[in-house]
Amino acid sequence: MLPPSRLVRARRGPGVLVALVLGAVLVGTAGCDRPTQVAAGNREIITSLATAVSARNKDWLESNARLIETRHDEGRLSDAEHDALTAVVSKAMAGDWKAAEQDIYALREAQVPTAEDIRNLEQRKLAPEDRAPRNVPNAPRRGRAPSRS
Repeated sequence: MLPPSRLVRARRGPGVLVALVLGAVLVGTAGCDRPTQVAAGNREIITSLATAVSARNKDWLESNARLIETRHDEGRLSDAEHDALTAVVSKAMAGDWKAAEQDIYALREAQVPTAEDIRNLEQRKLAPEDRAPRNVPNAPRRGRAPSRS
């Protein structure tokens, strides 16, 4: 027979392991209430909708609403993307421009670049006039004479 202290540890062992696993799962899913990730092909809607909302322009808002519905009907906009974007449109249409603006900015800021986005950025080539010069002389700071080293 095991001494009482070892018996308690032996009985508690699997329960502790299960509790730790459940705790890890709960911690891992705690942040699942994040804004929707919008597919790269639909991200211009976020920008356009943000412009319409920040300008408080109902015509632009209605144009975005039509685009959202068209893309969703064509299967090019997921249900989650549709729900996130139409929630913003609904708030703005109801006159709650401030909340709509906060929501669309939060959605825009929550977008994480995909592997495809990163590849596209890496392959992007700048025109020669947009490239930073390689040798930039040290410019004197405002109000100070150039150092003579």
